[in-house]
Amino acid sequence: MKRSLLWKILLPVVILLAGLGSYLYIIKPAFRSETVLSVRSEAELYNFYEHSRPASSANELLVRLLTLPFSLFYYDVYDYLPVDIALPEPFYYADSRLNDITDDVKAGAESETEAASVDYSETNLQVENVDEADVLKTDGRFLYSLSGSEVVITDVSDSTAPRVVSRLESSDSSVPVDLILSDDTLVVISEKSTSSLTRKFYSSRRAADTVVRVYRLDSARSDPRLEKTFTLYEPYYTSRRLGSKLFIISSGSLRLAGGKVDRTYEEDYETKEFAATSVQYLKDLETDRLTLIAALDLANLDAPLTLSPFLLDAENAYVSESAIYLLDTHYVSKDTFSLKSLFGLRGVVGFLLDLDYDSYEYSLHKATEIFKFKIDETSSAVSFSAHGQVSGSTLNQYSLDESGGLLRLALESYTGGTYSTRIAVLDDSLSLLGESSAVGRGERMKSSRFLGDKAYLVTYRNTDPLFVVDLSSPSSPKVLGELNISGYSAYLHPYDETHLLGIGVDTEETTSRDENGRLISTGATVEGLKMSLFDVSDFSAPKEVAKISFGDSLTSSAILTNAKALLFSREKEVIAIPTDDNSYRVFRVNLSDGFSEKGVITHADSSLIRGAYIGNSLVTVSEKTLMINDLASLALLSELSLTTNDK
Repeated sequence: MKRSLLWKILLPVVILLAGLGSYLYIIKPAFRSETVLSVRSEAELYNFYEHSRPASSANELLVRLLTLPFSLFYYDVYDYLPVDIALPEPFYYADSRLNDITDDVKAGAESETEAASVDYSETNLQVENVDEADVLKTDGRFLYSLSGSEVVITDVSDSTAPRVVSRLESSDSSVPVDLILSDDTLVVISEKSTSSLTRKFYSSRRAADTVVRVYRLDSARSDPRLEKTFTLYEPYYTSRRLGSKLFIISSGSLRLAGGKVDRTYEEDYETKEFAATSVQYLKDLETDRLTLIAALDLANLDAPLTLSPFLLDAENAYVSESAIYLLDTHYVSKDTFSLKSLFGLRGVVGFLLDLDYDSYEYSLHKATEIFKFKIDETSSAVSFSAHGQVSGSTLNQYSLDESGGLLRLALESYTGGTYSTRIAVLDDSLSLLGESSAVGRGERMKSSRFLGDKAYLVTYRNTDPLFVVDLSSPSSPKVLGELNISGYSAYLHPYDETHLLGIGVDTEETTSRDENGRLISTGATVEGLKMSLFDVSDFSAPKEVAKISFGDSLTSSAILTNAKALLFSREKEVIAIPTDDNSYRVFRVNLSDGFSEKGVITHADSSLIRGAYIGNSLVTVSEKTLMINDLASLALLSELSLTTNDK
């Protein structure tokens, strides 16, 4: 047969198979297997790195064969990678290491230098008894903060004469990113940049290692003693502390070392290796992501680290006292595929004509996989417990809440060409128990908060609807009330049992009309930041009882994406946030008078500002400077440089 004739026959077949493969891949349904398996060998683990896990069924094998032309095009033409017959990933998520959102106020402990007790603010908990890491910690006498590559410990017991008592600096090139404080134990979590050559070339994740150092602190904090250190060869994701149990979660791409998947980690300067057969995965899950859950008993640092490796991706996390939930959101099509459609009236040509439309739907519609890991009550070990899937995506850790063994989620979905938000309730095995009706149609979810048997949702397009959802009957959540105001709340914080604080952006609705006065469109312009106080005592009719706006259209704050930046005390009637002009804005708030601005504290040298109160003093910290002001008048009491002279 002539070569030209052969090409005329083969080329249409290749194009057809490529189109069919692309279509199959785009609408490939998400896995739903409950079976958890262990990797059987080093060779099988390497298959996950190559993204070519053996087909688990005849149908999957057929899909792979049909997607071969698309795979060849994707790897050879788009990414210039070696040919690989495996299904490619269409999206590679950048690390979304969530800045865990926390509340702020807790009564303090007794100072070692004073007989009387002193109250102080510290990282409050989304879940009671589940501590979270932060960039600033205090025990009421000492302040622990980040300054470049150092951790600085400052004695602030005398508000007029603070002094640096010690500095912790790593001997390698790692940079501290988070701190956990537990009595006389300080955990410093750092990241160390590493070569990306050991990762898949097309991965958009940053290449970094997680370095953890545990220090025992003397009473004067002048001589911290390094007691434990370990390094995980994946980027730091998040951490939690339950009593003396410390959990560090790292998640990233599989890496190669010596032609094999790297299974090493370092503990107390000794290189160790976890077995390939200890890696677990779900039967139908195809991924090249490795998530490591490291557990350490802070009360027994001589005991070895417990490391649990799983093949899954983590994009959101929620931790209760009994379980760790890891979430992975991916894109799916609104449609499902049946081979019968190839032989119907539309045939091959018909569904290929819909490819662009389906790709658009694919880019908007999401599903979320939920992986549940039980925490052993007597040890620090974790074990896979359940897997579930829901339609839609979460926003952050505050989109989840566990109550009475049930998991409640706030989910944003894209269906019928529009966005909406709903509450879903899952049982202990992560099967759907009930869900509310959709709210905020045509609007994006901006924040959510679960408090007792109520959930609060904020959605936004031009105005800010605040919805109240009743969860007292888990099988049938019901929307009770709605409030429409300007702007939106990016963070919701409990004020008391019947009031809620909202912190976010203030906007003004705009309209556009034609020459005949007919409405053409509506929109909104940003006016600045705002704080709102909501009365939710009548769940069917929430009210905004106080509001304050500040700044202008260019003003922003870390609070919009990281609520750890919030300082709040109802008893002291204070609420404060940093803004991006290196200022710390302090307000007074109570139910009778609402909000009033007390003043502004400015750090001219650095933008990393956090605040804490200790007794009647307000301490604000940047990477370079610590300032102490009187909490009532904001009069400056002292100022201290946190940098050394040679820096």
